[in-house]
Amino acid sequence: MSPLHHWLSEPGYFGTGAARGSDLLLVGLLLLATLVGLGLRAARRGQFRRHAGFMGSASLILPLVVVIFTGWTKAGGPRGGRPTAPDLMGLHLSLATIGLAVMPLAVGLGLAALRYREGRARNARWPRRHRFVGYLVATLLGATALTGILVYAWRYLSFGLKV
Repeated sequence: MSPLHHWLSEPGYFGTGAARGSDLLLVGLLLLATLVGLGLRAARRGQFRRHAGFMGSASLILPLVVVIFTGWTKAGGPRGGRPTAPDLMGLHLSLATIGLAVMPLAVGLGLAALRYREGRARNARWPRRHRFVGYLVATLLGATALTGILVYAWRYLSFGLKV
């Protein structure tokens, strides 16, 4: 067992019986949802630089969470808790994968739209295209965060239910 896997498998921070890695993934998903929400709010208010900062940070958080999760599960994964509902976990992983695949398109269109707004590009279609793809990616990221939080709750928070 690698030192990183051992460290991630130690007891977590929240007292739920989850491993440290599961707690870190939960924090990453909560941070992802917060950044996406703040980014959408900034865009609606016309604060496009702030929007770019929030969404750029979110586009760095999701791959980090996926890499940690993938590396950890390849090395043995989380222990304890209830078995994960396969349908919910499959939906969560599918949403994360699609979000990762579409995110570079949204970032590229966003940078082009920002150049247009600043007068450095002449194609007036960039903001409209970015808005369409951006809402798609924001919906995927929000749904990824929500289903990830539900997976954590299913596994580690029994809410007094006998399993």
